Amino acid sequence: MQSLGPEEEERTARELIARRLPATRGLDTAKRTRRLVGVLARKGYPPGLAYRVVREALEEDGANDVPEGEWELE
Repeated sequence: MQSLGPEEEERTARELIARRLPATRGLDTAKRTRRLVGVLARKGYPPGLAYRVVREALEEDGANDVPEGEWELE
């Protein structure tokens, strides 16, 4: 991944998750979280940023049981 500033890195992570989020609907929230964080991890995003972006996207998508803590990636 090319070096991006913090704001640009977060923006690109949010865009990627916004594109992938609809494909995870119908799965339980923990599985959605693992898959989406995994997408960002494979692209080289830092774990803290990846989890925060995914958690916020899921909450905005109506998930009310977003897990807290560390997750193993699928």
